[in-house]
Amino acid sequence: MYDNIGAQPRVPRPPTNAQPSPFGNSLYGAGSGFIRGGLGAYGERILGSSSEYVQSNISRYFSDPQYYFQVNDQYVRNKLKVVLFPFLHRGHWTRITEPVGGRHSYKPPIYDINAPDLYIPLMAFGTYVVLAGLTLEMYDNIGAQPRVPRPPTNAQPSPFGNSLYGAGSGFIRGGLGAYGERILGSSSEYVQSNISRYFSDPQYYFQVNDQYVRNKLKVVLFPFLHRGHWTRITEPVGGRHSYKPPIYDINAPDLYIPLMAFGTYVVLAGLTLGLNGKFSPEALNWLFVKGVVGWFLQVTLLKMTLFSLGGGEAPLLEIVAYAGYTFTGLSLAFLGRIFSSYAYYFLMPWACLCMGIFLVKTMKRVLFAEVRSYDSSRHHYLLLFIALAQFPLLIWLGNITLNWLF
Repeated sequence: MYDNIGAQPRVPRPPTNAQPSPFGNSLYGAGSGFIRGGLGAYGERILGSSSEYVQSNISRYFSDPQYYFQVNDQYVRNKLKVVLFPFLHRGHWTRITEPVGGRHSYKPPIYDINAPDLYIPLMAFGTYVVLAGLTLEMYDNIGAQPRVPRPPTNAQPSPFGNSLYGAGSGFIRGGLGAYGERILGSSSEYVQSNISRYFSDPQYYFQVNDQYVRNKLKVVLFPFLHRGHWTRITEPVGGRHSYKPPIYDINAPDLYIPLMAFGTYVVLAGLTLGLNGKFSPEALNWLFVKGVVGWFLQVTLLKMTLFSLGGGEAPLLEIVAYAGYTFTGLSLAFLGRIFSSYAYYFLMPWACLCMGIFLVKTMKRVLFAEVRSYDSSRHHYLLLFIALAQFPLLIWLGNITLNWLF
């Protein structure tokens, strides 16, 4: 990537200890090569001027994209302070120049806090999209109705529209119910009731609002401060008791926070790689795969715990929701890592401890209600195992490298 910097008059060749561009050669080839080569030759043919003159004017207005990604962690921290607290900036606001090729050129961002960059804007844009989606969905679901067989006309729709309800609830209860009736030779009503028992309704897990999200995050990140009970709230629906949706019960699981936390985890992990000069699209893909594998391992741990106790009848989406809260503490730890490495080493053990306490409380009071038999010593050993398993799992997910396995 830096082999081509010396050919341009604007960008000096940085020393060997400078951070490389986080986007690799692909950006330079697609940006700098196309602008100077393709547009330069096209302008020479159309305008009838020399290629050198046309390319110099194109470089004047478009510049080199590689220039705007020469950043490191120190620059990012200082630039964020200048942008968020400009009145505290005591230094000058002028750009730093240096002689290059017989004329003065601006130094890249890694050497000048006042130089513009594109790395922070792109990462801030990604964070904005995630947080904006979080805020929008919270307000769109205020006033959502509880899970009933036929919701009233004023009920809020699912955040994913009717397509999710039709593809999820309709497919599960209708398609799989009819298929199970043919294979098992039992009544459609019996098969559908059992399928709903294990898979439940996806629409139920997205009935949230801003108040629920705030309170749920407090419970997940500070479980020892939760003074209320940990049991689910029930209500009579159709002649039997059914759990109230998350909007009416802080102890009910949801899939909204886990999905948003997972997206934030991927974005912040990619930002961390970029600060270390190791960002690439392939690395971001591996981070996504690593997060999915970690989520799956957490679900497997909780599900196998229930099976070992003779239960395991809790809906699968409920287990997925509880396992997905893992990424809330991870996102907090990565957010602290951006500003200080010391904050990460404090927040990561905190996230492991809080997630262990949250799962112990949840499994003990909520999920174990489905277990037919009760063995006090066995329960305690399994709860202790779940709590201790959070430390290696979260530390593995927090270890951001180019290899997703380690």
